[in-house]
Amino acid sequence: MQVTLIKHQDRIEIIADENELPLDVPVVLYTSDEIAKRMGYRPEELLQLQSIVAEDEEDWSDALDALAKQ
Repeated sequence: MQVTLIKHQDRIEIIADENELPLDVPVVLYTSDEIAKRMGYRPEELLQLQSIVAEDEEDWSDALDALAKQ
């Protein structure tokens, strides 16, 4: 299920795309970085996955170069 969060001054609005969120059931949200880290991906693999999602191969190579310099 994909959801969109909109942060307002006094609240966070959650918009569910397809399915309704279950009532009275806690829902834990993770960033894509947190999910990838929990799955055991290395930093360079995370950069490649992000570029695949963004469909920007050049951005991935620039980020990988920056990571290599660290």
